[in-house]
Amino acid sequence: MKTPFFLFLFIVAMLIVSCAPEEIIEPTPLDPFAQCLTANGVKIYGSITCSICAKQKKLIGPAYRFINEIECNPNAPDSQAELCVEEEILATPTWTRVSDGEEQRKEGYMKLEDLAAFSGCTLP
Repeated sequence: MKTPFFLFLFIVAMLIVSCAPEEIIEPTPLDPFAQCLTANGVKIYGSITCSICAKQKKLIGPAYRFINEIECNPNAPDSQAELCVEEEILATPTWTRVSDGEEQRKEGYMKLEDLAAFSGCTLP
C-alpha cells in the first residue's frame, strides 16, 4: 500500500525538478571582451588548485564562461593534463595566443588592460 504513495511522490518530485527553470546568467559588460578573447584564439591554461587562477577568474566574473580554459590538474574533472604537458605549460595560469603563426605566452595573473593588449581585444 505504501509503494503507490512513494511512487506518486517520486513522480511529483521529478516533475517539479524537470520543470524548474534553468539558471539564467545575466549579460555582463565584460561578455563581449571575453568572447573576443576566444575569437582571437586566446586560451588560459589553469588548475582548480591554483589560487592565482581563481583570482583571475574572479576578476573576469561571469564573463569567464566565454573563455577557453584548459584544465591542467590531472585530478580535476575534465582534465586535459596531457595537452598541458604537450604544450609545455610550466606554470598556471598561462595565457596563450597564436598570432601570425607565432605563439605568444604570458604566465601569471594579468590585469584586464594587459589582457586587452595581449589579445588585441578592447575593454568596454
